[in-house]
Amino acid sequence: MSNLVFVADGAPWIWKRINQLLETMTLRSDIKVYQVLDYYHAMEHLNALAKQLYKSKRDQSKWVKSCKELLHAGKVDEFIAKIKRDSKHKKGKLVKSEKGYFINNADRLIYKTCKDNGLPQGSGAIESGVRRVVNLKMKGNSIYWKEDSANDMLFIRSFYKAGRWEDIERMAYAGGLAMAS
Repeated sequence: MSNLVFVADGAPWIWKRINQLLETMTLRSDIKVYQVLDYYHAMEHLNALAKQLYKSKRDQSKWVKSCKELLHAGKVDEFIAKIKRDSKHKKGKLVKSEKGYFINNADRLIYKTCKDNGLPQGSGAIESGVRRVVNLKMKGNSIYWKEDSANDMLFIRSFYKAGRWEDIERMAYAGGLAMAS
């Protein structure tokens, strides 16, 4: 069984694009697809909600801890019920927004599933890869790329950073991408 894991923050446009991508893909039957709300982004939103619900840092911390325990135990329905219940008498745009963040992404709060299956819960590794593979070599003062050249350079750089330079050499000698698989 293979896994395909999408980890992103809660921006609706990202998930819309992921769903559009999945609709265009033909996946083997043994591939399990997971959509995960980035844990670190989720914790930022959870702390922001706690600040709206409780005045004291102690109460905020206690509430966040109890929410995390529910999420780590895979009790997403209980978590959603808790944030609804605890924010019921609180007004404000931020409370509504933060509560909506979790309600709208409830199906992606699968941190226990991720832990149990050795799947990533955060996008940090990808963000680091973008910084190392793309930003350090592709962006800078007086650096301009045409789209085709940039795509080719990203392809080569990705193979290099992945320790697969020999594959690039074989492809070059063979006349192109046919040897990539």
